[in-house]
Amino acid sequence: MYPKVEKALNGKSAGETIEVILPPQDGFGAHDPNLTFTDHIDNVPQEFRWVGARPAFENENGEVMELLVSKIEGDQLTVDANHPFAGKTVTFRIKIVAVRKASDAELAGSVPPPGALQ
Repeated sequence: MYPKVEKALNGKSAGETIEVILPPQDGFGAHDPNLTFTDHIDNVPQEFRWVGARPAFENENGEVMELLVSKIEGDQLTVDANHPFAGKTVTFRIKIVAVRKASDAELAGSVPPPGALQ
């Protein structure tokens, strides 16, 4: 949970609604141009040759990174490894439907709370 959102939720009751605005530095971070790559379209599998495609690549450590095909110009295709919300201000509007105490495991960060967004 983003600290600014968690702080806004603190002390609220079921039925209340909050709105939290997260600028990039408090949310998904700045857009990093070093995570944008352009290559010849022939080096990209046919099924990913369209703007909006989301090819996933696995590195030697087994970590998977999902990219976004953000632009195609002529025979050049650009992919972006930034989070889709990087560099953007995001507004959360949250209606609180229930309130309960967090478990010890949740407080320790070892398990997500029930119903958490994955």
